[in-house]
Amino acid sequence: MPYVKQMATAKHGLFELTILFEDGHTEDIFLAEDTIVTYQVLKGKAFTDDEWTALLRVDIVKRMVSRGMYLLSFRMRTAGEIRRDLMERFEDGQELIPDAIYELENFGYINDAQYAHMYTDEKRRIQKKGPLVIKKELNEKEVAPAVIDLALESYTLEKQTEAAQSVVEKIKASQKDSASKAEQKAIQRLLTKGFAQSVAVQVVKEHFVRPDKDEEAGAVAYHGEKAARKWSQLSGWEFERKMKQVLYQKGFPIHAIQEWLQSRQEEDEQ
Repeated sequence: MPYVKQMATAKHGLFELTILFEDGHTEDIFLAEDTIVTYQVLKGKAFTDDEWTALLRVDIVKRMVSRGMYLLSFRMRTAGEIRRDLMERFEDGQELIPDAIYELENFGYINDAQYAHMYTDEKRRIQKKGPLVIKKELNEKEVAPAVIDLALESYTLEKQTEAAQSVVEKIKASQKDSASKAEQKAIQRLLTKGFAQSVAVQVVKEHFVRPDKDEEAGAVAYHGEKAARKWSQLSGWEFERKMKQVLYQKGFPIHAIQEWLQSRQEEDEQ
């Protein structure tokens, strides 16, 4: 029969107790203040084995709930995030973690559906992330697939297009490569941010207009002269090969590159 031999106040709302058991051995344990009050734990009080087992189980759950509320005081979290933390923090009583999660959900401190909706909206508005990346991130937070799908229903095709357009506009504003190269970069960027390929291709197609011949020639000349200065130590066939390689990698068509090289050669001969 467990017997409270010593009892003292500890830190963080805990009490330190020395428990004497029938076989004569003692154990030092910590109990939450709520447990002390609920079970009227006092120095000199004895408990039956069943009472003591029930007390310890309730105490562990209370401390798990307290830990969960502490984590939630900083930001919203999913049940899965709280569960992972409790598994790392509590070596004993891990079978009671579902009880603690249930209490937190019952009190309204954890709401995965609300979290998923808010997370989706925030990542769409602020970070311009696509639904595929958002779904992946919510999966990593252990949100149920059905809850994720429901949250993503609000991320309509129209909203996806708007978010993708914002991403493409930034890329277009800093465009220095050829149109085809810029398009490739924009599509890849959208795919990386979690947009479907069909959305990425359509948005990029609408935002990038192929330049006319004069604009294309000007772009080739700009990048060509820049490359020519860098590789000025080359000459003849080696120089021509390097220029074609550099400009082709930037997405310029071979006929435009050839025209620039021919024009440059004619200028040098004059």
